[in-house]
Amino acid sequence: MNFIEFKNHKFNTLSLDNTMINAQYDVLVATLYSTIFIVLNYSKVKRRLYLVQGYETDFFPYGNLKRSVAEKTYSIPFGMEYITISKWCETWLKNKYNQKSVFIPNGIDLNSFIEHKRELNKTKIRILIEGDSLSPKKNVDESFKIVEKLDKNKFEIWYMSYNGKPKNWYRIDKFLSKIPYEKVGNVYDQCDILIKSSYFESFSYPPLEMMATGGFCIVVPNDGNVEYLKNEENCLFYKLGDINSAIHCIERLISDLKLQQHIYKNGLDTAKKRDWKNLKGRILFLYEKSI
Repeated sequence: MNFIEFKNHKFNTLSLDNTMINAQYDVLVATLYSTIFIVLNYSKVKRRLYLVQGYETDFFPYGNLKRSVAEKTYSIPFGMEYITISKWCETWLKNKYNQKSVFIPNGIDLNSFIEHKRELNKTKIRILIEGDSLSPKKNVDESFKIVEKLDKNKFEIWYMSYNGKPKNWYRIDKFLSKIPYEKVGNVYDQCDILIKSSYFESFSYPPLEMMATGGFCIVVPNDGNVEYLKNEENCLFYKLGDINSAIHCIERLISDLKLQQHIYKNGLDTAKKRDWKNLKGRILFLYEKSI
């Protein structure tokens, strides 16, 4: 038996290839299309839940058998309760598969993200770009096309990625690779503006984490972030592919002190509403009671 340790808590992990399980469970939760068959086939369980985090059919190209396997998991007629952490998933499950699901918002541990007010009238403004450079949907290249057009004397660029590495043409002052989660808040805290160009996310955490520290976000709206992001309220949106629009957002944010204050305040309020402390009651109720 192995353990995963997170924030002073240990979680048992088992290899299903090498372990025979013979235990009684109150609840089993599938969290990826491939795990749902394990949950369905295990008999000694009272409730089976499927946490749908995204449309996993699109993980694979057309013609790949795994597409049809993933697709079938969204239309199980009985014996499975569907839950999701994203409103857009709740919508397509209902509209496309007539599948009832329960939505529980994603949360954030505010103890890991210390807030302080940014000053954007300083000599050098630090911009953070986050995401896997190898993932097309993360669209990291676009973020670097934006900062390429900014004054190098006025802006410092940090890039944080857990998987992808910088491409040769990226303009970077500091690269942060595989930062442990407990130290991620410190990275956001040291930066002023986050540019997030992803056009597809199941749920987009980086803008929420940046706002929790009091920072500002320039983002492309997508299904995974519009659930909590509001243009000119807690962030600034720019249209996918419109580099000049993103640059204008940065310039406007720096020059408009009233807008800065408005976005700063609403960003903090948004993060506080998503504090796990405010959501844990709903989550516990979900797992304790039938949907």
